[in-house]
Amino acid sequence: MKKGFTLIEMLVVVLIIGVLAAIAVPQYEASIEKSRVAEALVMMKSIADAEQRYFQANPNETTVTKQNQIADVDLKGGCWVPGKATTGASSYRTRNFTYDLGGSDGVVTAYRIDRATNALCADEQTDPSDSIYSMSWGPYSTNRSCSATDNTDESAVAICNFVRAMTN
Repeated sequence: MKKGFTLIEMLVVVLIIGVLAAIAVPQYEASIEKSRVAEALVMMKSIADAEQRYFQANPNETTVTKQNQIADVDLKGGCWVPGKATTGASSYRTRNFTYDLGGSDGVVTAYRIDRATNALCADEQTDPSDSIYSMSWGPYSTNRSCSATDNTDESAVAICNFVRAMTN
């Protein structure tokens, strides 16, 4: 009697591994995206808190547009770039998000955009229509929102539902 596996047994094992991988990979990708969102919410809250400190020190101001106005916030993993051409506001850019200053009453907007690491600090304008979804964070719960750029993108809609659940 020969020892070893038959071709059928090997094919069944490969099929089982393929099915498990097909189930696991989308769940893994969703978990990774949720961790990116959680990181973005922390950064947005840090920026919004720094803006509120600026507003307390400068009561006549209603908008923060420059990074030196919120110099006390310690952001990691990105760089400051010129932001909105219409307002002259600065943007903080990471590999996954662009955070725009210049929202009224300290509202920070983050756009989810995939970019290559070498283009991180390039002097390019962020086009919100290129984003997968965008989030806003302000000092009040009414200033917090998330919207998918394409409402037919189920993953972006699911992330926005996740954001709404986390921010309420």
